[in-house]
Amino acid sequence: MTINKKIRIFDNHSKVINKLLIKLSKVYRKKLSLLDIGCYDGKRTILFRLGKRSLTGIDLHANLKSKYRRQINFFKLDFLNRHFTFKNNNFDIIFSFDTIEHLKQPRLMLRKAYELLSSQGVLILGTPNKYRLFNFLPVILKFKKYPYYFDLTKKNDPALVHETEFSENELISLLKLERFQIKKVHKIFYGIPGGVGIAQFGSPPLYHNLIIEAIKK
Repeated sequence: MTINKKIRIFDNHSKVINKLLIKLSKVYRKKLSLLDIGCYDGKRTILFRLGKRSLTGIDLHANLKSKYRRQINFFKLDFLNRHFTFKNNNFDIIFSFDTIEHLKQPRLMLRKAYELLSSQGVLILGTPNKYRLFNFLPVILKFKKYPYYFDLTKKNDPALVHETEFSENELISLLKLERFQIKKVHKIFYGIPGGVGIAQFGSPPLYHNLIIEAIKK
């Protein structure tokens, strides 16, 4: 007898995101080296730990005292610094979540990611949807402009500034300019940010998070 698994309609938004990332980790189980751009303490990097896969994280604000420091090779550095490079074609997966919107040169990040990926390597890129539920009207009515500062007293802290935000089409266009092939787009919808919201809602407009799987051609 087949038992249908219960679908959780309501869930915590972080759990919804993490479940998807764990699923993607398993989808790409044969890819054995991963770089997380913007890893901070590695709490999402570690979701990709699987078998013999090696995990590397880089972040200007990397937490070198993270409880995951024995499982992730951390670099507390600026990924876009021209004086710092990894070897090209070095990683099978590059993952980056909630980072590209903080960068003044998002296209440069994608260009470097492309160079670092091995042949048929995968980029898993997550960012807030510019037209999410609580952002749609302020953006459309031009009340919200970019760069957007979460705290005007800390304009020099890149973690508190969204230099830009992307719609699905804008991000796909940027990826294609850097020669990526789009494999799949995941749209995650939920209610109040940081709280419990709708986890299963098809592909609605005004969804909150955009996660794209892209392949190095």
